Amino acid sequence: MIPLFTRHTLLTLGRLASLVIYIMLLVTRPALAADRDFAAITDAARGQTVYFNAWGGDDKINDYIAWAGDEVAQRHGITLKHVKLTDTSAAVSRILAEQAAGRNSG
Repeated sequence: MIPLFTRHTLLTLGRLASLVIYIMLLVTRPALAADRDFAAITDAARGQTVYFNAWGGDDKINDYIAWAGDEVAQRHGITLKHVKLTDTSAAVSRILAEQAAGRNSG
């Protein structure tokens, strides 16, 4: 059986997943993240759930996101929920509507 990804690719994608969570935490909680390093931020996020909105139309991508979610849970205790989108513009519209309504957390 030929692997879908090489070990190097998986390690790179794992780092990418960690970076995505780091950026999401910086964007959603700038006051908490202003002077903290990555370890402190991931410690603060332990036990939290991240809803990762992404296109759900490709099995390989879905499998990767599931794998990354398992890694993030194992390494950092953060639950990653893949919100499968058929149209990514719907997610952008939802975020803009929530911001306009004053919802800045959760």
